[in-house]
Amino acid sequence: MNNGPGWNAAELAYILPQLPLVALLPHNGVWCISYDIFTRPTQDTPPRGWGAHRVATYRQILIHLTDRGFVQDQYSDYQNPGSSALFAYLTLITMRDISPLGKFGSTVKGIKMQHIANVAVQDQTNAMRLGGPLGRRLIGPTPRGLVPANVPGVVPAGNDALALPPIYTRRTPASENPNNWLM
Repeated sequence: MNNGPGWNAAELAYILPQLPLVALLPHNGVWCISYDIFTRPTQDTPPRGWGAHRVATYRQILIHLTDRGFVQDQYSDYQNPGSSALFAYLTLITMRDISPLGKFGSTVKGIKMQHIANVAVQDQTNAMRLGGPLGRRLIGPTPRGLVPANVPGVVPAGNDALALPPIYTRRTPASENPNNWLM
């Protein structure tokens, strides 16, 4: 039994055969680590959970990744434009040593490393945002405060106003007011 950081024989038996495969991965481009943590095992009290605040877990992950040159791209997505596949892999597998020991492995829902060969092609965030090349027009009622100045829109009227609020939007006086929407 291994009750601390470092690798025991069984863990090394898994890791060592992975290294030649990782070494074959592309080295140029951006390497990313994405993760998702289960909320209940983090917050529930023992014996069903750690009885911890989620922010403490995310802070430890942030420290681990930023100390290794990764920068936060999205909530649980970190990128390192200057790393190799091996460095990204070693960073990923050492996340199990985040304090307190054992917490990460018992709360992780998913963790992946990805390679982005060409950020300009593979990251379409700015193109998809309203106001970007793929978002220059409204395709449905949109809250007025979320519509950039370069996107034309009109206040819904007639049958369009009667259809407010859009599906999956809570009914409130504000959501039913056509002046709060543009189409």
